[in-house]
Amino acid sequence: MADDKSNKGNRDDATIDFNDPSEVEYVASQAGMSSPEFRELMKKAGTNNRIKLMEAAKNWR
Repeated sequence: MADDKSNKGNRDDATIDFNDPSEVEYVASQAGMSSPEFRELMKKAGTNNRIKLMEAAKNWR
């Protein structure tokens, strides 16, 4: 899921688009969290890097 929907070039799977509710919901479910919990995690982590957020999700609870 590319963050820039108009850019159809290289895929950007390394980041999560904060503004795409379906992408946030999908990644939140992969992390075993609700979307609101995951959004809070993203704000506190200060990043949209998928790997860093998944690591942070492991330590969230």
